[in-house]
Amino acid sequence: MTSPCSRRRALAGSGSVILGALSGCNQLPFSSSSPSQLEILPSNATAEPQGLEIELLRTDEETRDEAVVFDRFFELEASDTGGIYQFPDPPVVDEQRYLIRASLGGYRDVTQHYHYFPNPDDSVEGPRLLEVAVYKEDELVRPYIDYEQYSGRGDPQMSSS
Repeated sequence: MTSPCSRRRALAGSGSVILGALSGCNQLPFSSSSPSQLEILPSNATAEPQGLEIELLRTDEETRDEAVVFDRFFELEASDTGGIYQFPDPPVVDEQRYLIRASLGGYRDVTQHYHYFPNPDDSVEGPRLLEVAVYKEDELVRPYIDYEQYSGRGDPQMSSS
């Protein structure tokens, strides 16, 4: 005759089941560590309003549909008094490696690509920042797009045009 399951055995068994279920989890919902964030800051340094489309693509996906993480068109006001207009509510995405494409609305052939690589420095708090800015030199007929990557607000890391 088999003996009924003791309370101690039942608790030990359920504990091992719970541990086994949680062992595959990288991050628990109540965990304090969260993925780093990347803030995308569309900006306009020209005297005219600009339309700017920004698209973020994951580099580890097979198809475009799977790769697109973010695709949005921004209407940017003209910069006043020679300053730079920054979009008031910049979007935030999880920080990871991206191919970024930015295109000007009025100039279909003005497109600039940028490869974003996360900063491995974990000592920087808060979201990282990628500014996507529209500029125009006086001698140029068309505006152009430039990127500025910051590891934290106000700390330039690199630039690529």
